[in-house]
Amino acid sequence: SEDEQVRTSENLFDLYLKSVGRGASFLLNLPPDRTGRIHQNDVKTLQGFKSLVDIFEKSNIVSDATIKSSNICDGNELFSACNLTDGNSDTYWATDDEVREADIEFLFAEKKNFNIVGLREFLPLGQRVDSIAIEIKNEGSWQQISEAQAVGNCRFIELGNQCSDALRIRLRSTKTSLAVSEVGIYAANPFI
Repeated sequence: SEDEQVRTSENLFDLYLKSVGRGASFLLNLPPDRTGRIHQNDVKTLQGFKSLVDIFEKSNIVSDATIKSSNICDGNELFSACNLTDGNSDTYWATDDEVREADIEFLFAEKKNFNIVGLREFLPLGQRVDSIAIEIKNEGSWQQISEAQAVGNCRFIELGNQCSDALRIRLRSTKTSLAVSEVGIYAANPFI
């Protein structure tokens, strides 16, 4: 009776950003029909949703950036900011033990369009980030465009459509040093 009341692929993608992108589960609740199969309407929507997620992930422009951080744990390259873009969840950028506030800058050779920043903490060390501020360089000066609380396993921060050659993430912790495993900067304009 609900076979025609299926969410759209775009709606599922929006829910994905608002659930997984805030560290929560993304539960689809797809019941099988009386033959034990998922209805074709659901399958079609899920295939469209997968295409949107694939396009979103490919829109990550962070590999085009030069990365600078205000602090690296013990000055050790093992904890450098290049770990934020290596695609390895076992590596991470970290600050010295006493450092509770740090910045990471992403500098591009030319202006880039983007609208979402994604972050993941290195959770084996625990959740540490209390607040995030995101800034872009606009006519030579930094301008804050968004802020958020906590990162955890995954956090997507929607920025609206932005165009800049520099983005800075300011991270704060009240408990201990910072440890972030991954950062993505996405140019996912068609989906927001």
